[in-house]
Amino acid sequence: MAVWLYGVLLLLSVLFYLLYRKFHYWQQKDIRTWQVNPLMGNLRQLDTMHHTDILAELYQRYKGKECVAGFYIFTQPVAVLLDLDLIKAALVKDFNEFSDRFAYQNNKDLTADNLFFWESQKWRSLRGKFSTIFTPAKIKYMYNTINAAAMQMKDSVATCLEKSDILNITDLSGRFTTDVIANCILGCESHSLKFQPSEFHNIAPVTTGATDFNIRWKLFVETYVHIIESMGIHVTFFPKELEQFYMNLLKNNFIEREKMNIRRQDLLDLLVDLRKLQDENGNPILTHNEIASNLFLFFAAGYESSANTICNSLWELARHPELQDHVRHEIQSVLEEHNNVLSYEACMKMTYLDQIISETNRLYPIFSYLERLTTVDYKIPNTKQVLEKGTRILIPIRSIHYDPDIYPNPEEFRPERFDPAEVKQRHPQSYLAFGDGPRNCIGIRLGRLQVTTAMVAMLSNYKFSLCDRTIERAEYSKHTFALKNLHDIWLRVEKLEG
Repeated sequence: MAVWLYGVLLLLSVLFYLLYRKFHYWQQKDIRTWQVNPLMGNLRQLDTMHHTDILAELYQRYKGKECVAGFYIFTQPVAVLLDLDLIKAALVKDFNEFSDRFAYQNNKDLTADNLFFWESQKWRSLRGKFSTIFTPAKIKYMYNTINAAAMQMKDSVATCLEKSDILNITDLSGRFTTDVIANCILGCESHSLKFQPSEFHNIAPVTTGATDFNIRWKLFVETYVHIIESMGIHVTFFPKELEQFYMNLLKNNFIEREKMNIRRQDLLDLLVDLRKLQDENGNPILTHNEIASNLFLFFAAGYESSANTICNSLWELARHPELQDHVRHEIQSVLEEHNNVLSYEACMKMTYLDQIISETNRLYPIFSYLERLTTVDYKIPNTKQVLEKGTRILIPIRSIHYDPDIYPNPEEFRPERFDPAEVKQRHPQSYLAFGDGPRNCIGIRLGRLQVTTAMVAMLSNYKFSLCDRTIERAEYSKHTFALKNLHDIWLRVEKLEG
């Protein structure tokens, strides 16, 4: 009995010692950290706070005092970059030392085996090929399709107004971006804006919606996915129906194009071409699973980010009617210069509208942080501190966007912040809505164009104002931040005369 008791005590002592050493990792590196429990690290904070709030707390505590701070996700040390010059180094100047994007690598999860998650070696070999679909010439080629969807959105609003002048702007924006991405990127007709049965409209909220995982479980899977998978436990972040949908999409469209030699100058054409290329071992450089995963990626990214920007922009303009009048005047003036025809060239001249879109993305960034991994031991410039190879790095986008030293009164919606003269006065890494450096958002041009086109179509035909159903939205706290809008946006819509 005594031997058994001594064995247990020895085991507990070893465990205590290992955890104690683990949770003193940052102190040993001479890097400031949140106060941690010697046996649990920051588990209590993960249990009671969204991790975005943890980043905000670290940013507020140590910004201006330290260039990096640390905390722990379970037993994994995580470095939070606080200094904009260091962030510039990580994203741009010293990109090669931070070129891996995510700690979560799981090629058994179809939704994560794509360009967004790939480790740097594979990403480097394919990023340039994917970029060819988003060149200025290709984006301009897509404009007629985008404009047609915007005109359909305008007509759909008119139809909805026959029943009620209070409309769900979130739903309409999502239908618009669903139609655009399905057509421009996937080469499929969606008809979401015509309120016809649409498998794309049905799958969109599943593609970008919340999963059954709470934040602690999600972080646990991200951190220990390889251990979990080695135990024979298959984990994914999204429902199985997503894999089935995109594999069926691949089967019904990709293979048909390959056989019939159909060309539409879209993402599927690019994937058909890439499928024909082989690596040094004679294998296709993309598997069917990877192709389906990239279909998921581009649909999810194009649908959600632009839809959120459209509905959040209209929400803010409804709250600020004087700004709505200002941008409407710009839209009408530019359209008059182009014979009242909405064209690609006209969209490029909407400078104040562009500022509105930028300010919306500052207030409501799609991601609250960027993630990188160090690929080598990295000595932080002008310090003796070293980030070891494989260290998980977080860059707190939302904290930067709400920093009053960068953006005075950051809770206010003020598009003039993005007047070129003001932008020049700020650090280039003070705005990270689309990331920065080689691994920034690959579809920035397409996203910007579809948002601009939709906004012009809406604001040149309708006036937006608050209604009783927006009270819940008004009470929404940006401090309870998530990647999605917590509530649908309902606005009163009025047809403009003339």
